[in-house]
Amino acid sequence: MIFDRFAKVVEQFFPKLVPELQKAKLFVFPGRAHDILPPTLPAADCQNIIDEFFLPFQTVVVEDTLSCVMLIDSEKEQRGLNCVRHFLEYAEVATDVSEADPENDRLSEYNNDDEWMAARREVLKTHPRLAMISHGKFMGAEVIDIDDAGNGKMQHAYHMIEMKTCEPDVGATDVTDFLKSERDMQLTIEACVQNAWVAMKEINYFNSPEFFILEEKTERTDREMQKARKAGRVPRRHVRPRYTVLKPTRIRQRMGLPPVATGIKKAPHERRAHTRTFRSDRFTFMKGKTIVIPAKWIGPKQSRVGNKIYRVILDR
Repeated sequence: MIFDRFAKVVEQFFPKLVPELQKAKLFVFPGRAHDILPPTLPAADCQNIIDEFFLPFQTVVVEDTLSCVMLIDSEKEQRGLNCVRHFLEYAEVATDVSEADPENDRLSEYNNDDEWMAARREVLKTHPRLAMISHGKFMGAEVIDIDDAGNGKMQHAYHMIEMKTCEPDVGATDVTDFLKSERDMQLTIEACVQNAWVAMKEINYFNSPEFFILEEKTERTDREMQKARKAGRVPRRHVRPRYTVLKPTRIRQRMGLPPVATGIKKAPHERRAHTRTFRSDRFTFMKGKTIVIPAKWIGPKQSRVGNKIYRVILDR
């Protein structure tokens, strides 16, 4: 799994990152992002993300089929995009480019560049496990264009802090040892920023009251996590809690619970904990204020299936 290879590289070459990965909550995104996420967003939705985006935990890692991205809020309970949020991406050069968004202009430029593709294949002959760790931070965002269909285009303010290439059990070096031209460097930076933004869009997609966070672990998880921390290691995927975001019906299937009875006129409506900001002028005294809407879940929130323990997180 990509996360485990990320963890190994961090332990070997970037020990200062070990504490961050130890405490990060690992979210596994099912499938390729561009197969699940909507290709465009209405301008109003873009603005809503700018105002209301949040991470479910202060430090999260999003693993999909393309890379691992760690997102770190600089402060607790951050909201929106006009604040400082750090990102680290671990991406492997050998990853099939089809895992990236085929409609992305940057990817098209890569795919149509025979010289670049040939150079990539040549590098992989001698460095088949070559990867890159990139550290940057987002500092703001705005909608800069709206198309005829009302979809918005967003622009992010960001700063790249450090980029390193690394190879497990071999070493780590500055990215300029492999990226010789200014154009290749700029394309790589843009790719990294785009992948970090995709990870945020993956989280935002599930930051809806209709989805709940499901934690999965085993009886050994807490003990193994503590043992890894004491040894200064990063707990691997199979020994740490894993988080997915699903609708209640799918969660109950995972947890081995019966479906909720339907047809009851006054059955409570399930919803994840979320905030609501009053924006309309008709809210004379509440306009501009944000309140927390508590979660509503029907039935057991924890179960055991075989050696797996499932728990629905209701305070995030």
